[in-house]
Amino acid sequence: GAEGRGGPRAEEQAAMSEPPQLRLAGEAGQQAEVAVVDPVVITKVKACLFSAKRSQFPLAPTFRNVSVSISDHLELLGVTLSPTLNFGSYIESKAHLAGRKLGILWRVRRYFTSEQLLSLYQAQVRSCMECSHLWDGSAKYQLDALEHIERRAKKLINDDAFVEARLQSLEHMRKALLFLIKEGRSRDRSRDSSSSPGHVHRQYMGTVSPPDPPPLNIHPLPEDVSPDALNALRRHHREHGAEFLEAVAALDTGAVERARRAFWRRPARGLCRRDLWRLAARRDVAAWLRTAELQLYQRAVELLLPDVLRPIPPQLTQAIRNFAKSLEAALAAGAGGAPLAAGRAQAAAAGALAAALRRYTSLNHLAQAARAVLNNHHQIHQMLADLNRVDFRVVREQAAWACSCGSAATAHKLEADFKATLGRGASLEQWAGWLETCVGSALAPHERRPDYTARARRLLLDWSFYSSLVIRELTLRSAASFGSFHLIRLLYDEYVSYLIERRVAAHHNAPPIAVMQRAFEQEEEDVPEEQPRAEPEDDEQDWEWDDDEEEDDEPTDIKKQKMAAE
Repeated sequence: GAEGRGGPRAEEQAAMSEPPQLRLAGEAGQQAEVAVVDPVVITKVKACLFSAKRSQFPLAPTFRNVSVSISDHLELLGVTLSPTLNFGSYIESKAHLAGRKLGILWRVRRYFTSEQLLSLYQAQVRSCMECSHLWDGSAKYQLDALEHIERRAKKLINDDAFVEARLQSLEHMRKALLFLIKEGRSRDRSRDSSSSPGHVHRQYMGTVSPPDPPPLNIHPLPEDVSPDALNALRRHHREHGAEFLEAVAALDTGAVERARRAFWRRPARGLCRRDLWRLAARRDVAAWLRTAELQLYQRAVELLLPDVLRPIPPQLTQAIRNFAKSLEAALAAGAGGAPLAAGRAQAAAAGALAAALRRYTSLNHLAQAARAVLNNHHQIHQMLADLNRVDFRVVREQAAWACSCGSAATAHKLEADFKATLGRGASLEQWAGWLETCVGSALAPHERRPDYTARARRLLLDWSFYSSLVIRELTLRSAASFGSFHLIRLLYDEYVSYLIERRVAAHHNAPPIAVMQRAFEQEEEDVPEEQPRAEPEDDEQDWEWDDDEEEDDEPTDIKKQKMAAE
């Protein structure tokens, strides 16, 4: 009983011993808590439903078990927010207020100088028209009311040079605020992705800018599509290219998907979404889009792998491979629901990009492995000794029946150059220059000829067949350096294919990544077939690699032209 009676007395003594400021703060908090649940005070709480749907649906919000009425607008920091986030009525009210203030200045203009009028305009009129960055997306006719006030003010001050030197335009202020907001968001994203492989190894990548899309001409245009929409589409694709390359540099497939989704769902100014989809549904626009995408993706390849032979960290190589593996799926997900023709065009270009990244990363990996072999002088001497044991006469005889890439003298020269280059311990870059010289000299006679692509393909097959015969001879002789030769052969085959791909692309004035895809999509009847050769008799002259005398490799249309000329 004593403890029970002593408990309250102890609490009273503790309460009396508290500082008076703390006791007053506690009482104020209790009063505020009571005031919050007071139904009279709860009327200050407002609710607004933000939705783009026209049909209404029932909603009964409550706060502390008290119903809150839904308002048709909210005022937040001096800005009126409507349910559809349309600032039209708010902008009109601000323009009306600014117009009344400017009218007062107009009536008393004779009492002030131009400098004083500008100061009064900035303090009284311009201050209520400083637009938030949200207004930049408003309709043009709504912003014209503010621009009209600004033009009236310039007429009032009557000194255009003085106004331009002291005052920024309203449009400039809106753009500057919007840029600052976007810059802050991009910095936040860069901090979040600073640990990604693309940012860690950024010094190994190139620096490229989005290409200008090719010209777009459509005849006839749809009746309800203006000619300006074509230029807007080209500008929209270039802006999309800048965003896409930024995502590629970060090796972020999520950002790639968002960039592709933004291309279809948020067109640039001057191009509505309806016009974008109507244009993209046309086959000629889809073909243009495929060309523009291939040009953009070629820049992406040059960004990630500016030099296929340059050493890069294994982590970056693996990151690029993983990026290429999921790239097509990300682009397809971002283009979900797009017109069928445009979707197929973009999917084909995305496949070319993914295939090019896989080929070039494999080439780079082989180059780094072969660099260690070429820098080992003991291994080079062993390779040269094993190569001198190969009977190249047997190789030439068998290759002569299947290949037609040059004369016997050309084959002798290639063998001698290969041995000489290997003997002096050439670096990987010197070997690359030698291979480029070989490819250039083999294709030089066919420049500006319609059979250039066919000759380039045949050169690739002949090179691969001839190198396989050399590897066979080394295998039969149990060469000690067989592993090194096999690695070098894989690298040189890939690099020759890379060089031929770029030369064919230059011949057709197309991106290199489009060459392999074009060959894959080409119909079989478009590929010239060779006529079967009759095997030479024993008493006939030995068959040599001579392009001037050999005609079986030429396309059928070239043969017909020669026969007609004869």
